[in-house]
Amino acid sequence: MLIIMKLGDKIMKIDQNICNSCFGDKGIDLKDNCYNGLGMTDTQVDNVIGYLADIKYIYRLVDNNKIKACFINEDLVSEFENTDIFLIVVDDPAYSFFTLYNYLAKKKKSIELTKIHCSAKIHKSAVIFDTGVSIGKDCIIGANTVVESGVEIGYNVVIGNNCTVGCDDVEARNTTHGIIRVEHDGKLIIKDNVYIGSNSIIVRGLYSKDTIIEKDVTIANKSYIGHCNIIGNNSMILGAHICGSCIIGKNVRINPNSVVSNGVSLGDNSEISIGAVVIKDVDEYKKVSGNFAYDHLLMLRNYGKISRK
Repeated sequence: MLIIMKLGDKIMKIDQNICNSCFGDKGIDLKDNCYNGLGMTDTQVDNVIGYLADIKYIYRLVDNNKIKACFINEDLVSEFENTDIFLIVVDDPAYSFFTLYNYLAKKKKSIELTKIHCSAKIHKSAVIFDTGVSIGKDCIIGANTVVESGVEIGYNVVIGNNCTVGCDDVEARNTTHGIIRVEHDGKLIIKDNVYIGSNSIIVRGLYSKDTIIEKDVTIANKSYIGHCNIIGNNSMILGAHICGSCIIGKNVRINPNSVVSNGVSLGDNSEISIGAVVIKDVDEYKKVSGNFAYDHLLMLRNYGKISRK
């Protein structure tokens, strides 16, 4: 059996032990195809292998023409009769997919030596990983801060004390072989003129997506920004918790102790009040409050009615 993946410009033959683990001892004939890696149902990478463990997600998968092959179990084969997707029938699609995904993610990690501009000021107690980091002109890195591999920092960026940037977080999947922790294979890209306050954590991307902090963003002390988030220009994250895969527009203000749930989009010039818990998209120029968050003025009117009782 020959399994070939193409990661960027690198052609890779998959280790036989990994093949046996993912595809079973009998193996599988992939028709000598060269795939560009693995992808979830929303992938934008051409010619990838996906997986389907739950029938409710089948339309997302078959409607994405980027996915050319798919791990499935035998019970779902009939659902693919009218598709051109090459089926890889296995006992546990999630286990096979994420075992192979983690193998590729580790192979993909950068071995390029770290580059730090001569004008950058790095505190002597800061830890900068030896590979996969780029730090631009006039940056300041504070005491005890850790910058891990896969981080690109623009110019005039300030990162305070005791921060961790570019780390992994917990992304785990249940399989019949137990829980698999998913490797983070994306980058953290911090653009110019960003300020990151002390004790903040910013996670790099995964599923071949990046976490991106756009220009002129302010991130206050004790903020948390999860994987694959995009934070728009001039936005302010003021000690809030941003879960994964959120899109934060331009000039957004997220006030202290608020939480933005996975996959939420916040429109340009919107505002999240102190302590709000946001579980759905917020339109531009909108302010929301409460747990769970809704229109701020409506919340105040309702609060007034309750207070008068």
